[in-house]
Amino acid sequence: IGASASPGKIGNVIVDSLANHRFRGRVYPINPNRGSILGIKCYPGIAALPEPPELAVMVVDLVEGPRIMRELAAAGTHNLLVVSGGGKELGGVRQDIEREMARLSRELDIRVIGPNCIGAFDGESRFDSFFHSNERLRRPPAGPMSFITQSGTWGCAFLEAAEITGVAKMVSYGNRVDVDEGDLVASMASDPSTRVIGSYIEGLERGRKFIAAARKASREHGKPLVAFKTGRTRRSAAAAVSHTGAFGGSYGVYEGVLEQAGVITTDSFHEMFAACQALALQPAAAGARIAMLSNGAGPMVNALDLFPNKGLELVRLTRSSVRAMRDHFSFFYLVENPVDVTGSASAEDYEFVIRTLLEDPRVDLIMPFFVFQDTPLDESIVERIERLNAVAEKPIVGCASGGQYTREMSAALEEAGVPVFPDVAQWVAASSALVRWGGIKKGHR
Repeated sequence: IGASASPGKIGNVIVDSLANHRFRGRVYPINPNRGSILGIKCYPGIAALPEPPELAVMVVDLVEGPRIMRELAAAGTHNLLVVSGGGKELGGVRQDIEREMARLSRELDIRVIGPNCIGAFDGESRFDSFFHSNERLRRPPAGPMSFITQSGTWGCAFLEAAEITGVAKMVSYGNRVDVDEGDLVASMASDPSTRVIGSYIEGLERGRKFIAAARKASREHGKPLVAFKTGRTRRSAAAAVSHTGAFGGSYGVYEGVLEQAGVITTDSFHEMFAACQALALQPAAAGARIAMLSNGAGPMVNALDLFPNKGLELVRLTRSSVRAMRDHFSFFYLVENPVDVTGSASAEDYEFVIRTLLEDPRVDLIMPFFVFQDTPLDESIVERIERLNAVAEKPIVGCASGGQYTREMSAALEEAGVPVFPDVAQWVAASSALVRWGGIKKGHR
């Protein structure tokens, strides 16, 4: 509703996203002034459509919302996605439009996502309501991660970061006159394609509902929920109000309540994504005892500084593990934890250490750092770690920093099922999420 023939207009890009990029469904552009858009027949209004649509996507001025909702109800349509902004984030009389839409949602039995959002993406059906061209925003393949967000910007970032691991569902819900975080978590918890749910939150209007859905997601469906909550200071909370009309509240209270409900909290979007990816690809950790290895020790020291605040413990390896590595390697390899295999390390060296750590009963999670720039570390590392990962019952979470070659090698390992993060804070956050999820699962038994 509001389809446009003008390239670059929101109503044009959304028609293109739905019509020309593998969406498995029928699309009906509504524009009373055009016969067709992008080769697709246009219709003058809702009443003229050949069948009741399952979903309407609205991009016209928000003031038209109440009228459109009545027309949709008359046509037998009960789902509306409102991309249009200009509601309560502007204050004044614009808030009244949203109040009326919320009332009509209940009266007419129309579920509404939005307004003031970029909408939704489904990795399997390829439903895609985004007004970002496919040339500028690459859509990921279907995968195990789902994401709900008040911010469309972070929604875009999540989609592109997931270009290998893939996305099941992504919903930007903006001002949430009707469908809220609790509804979306409940929906994704029961979605067979979703293995982990990420959430960006500015404020919660129906906190108890969200907490109940989060608790059910982990306890009954066995799906972790990872959250990044902003609005932690007075100034950022005020910015959230002007962004989506969301009132943030005290972060300390939020964090405590979320963690009691089994939500894994993170300190940035990038940490939240890292946690989601690790939880999607790796098993939960049985405990917090960490073993580390690298052919370059600096980043491990950096990571160890972050361990205390993330609940991680550098474990003392069994004497049999240390003896096995000491017998196997040259004298200059440091085989206590962290294991420093030095810049001389080969892919075979990494394989031997990781296998040894997997067999060590004291180790719950293995954190390798890769200096892929070191010449002795050849490309067979991908195949070797893939073999280990296929039979491992312990999680493996990697990290590597560098340029194009490093990114290519990290992507290859990700495709093999082992996440490799470019930043130490993400590396530690991802490992911490696996430890915390393991603890949450134990608490449910």
